[in-house]
Amino acid sequence: MEVGCWVDARRHFRDALESDRTRMGAVLLLIAQLYAVEKTARRSGLHGEALLLAREHGARPVLNRLQEYLVGIQHQVLPKSEAG
Repeated sequence: MEVGCWVDARRHFRDALESDRTRMGAVLLLIAQLYAVEKTARRSGLHGEALLLAREHGARPVLNRLQEYLVGIQHQVLPKSEAG
């Protein structure tokens, strides 16, 4: 799984929310689920391998759903639009 910060990606989807509320709202809800996974793991005091496993278990299904969703809407948005 690639590790990265979702702040920048989330910002782009948030910017596109005004022009495509339905699609981008769904994306932002999935990203919120990723944030919740991280918050839960941190609050549990997990570190090292335990933190990695919690992220893997919690985030992977959400990331898979996000990828499926984005691929599914890819041809529904204009490439040069905010949503594209």
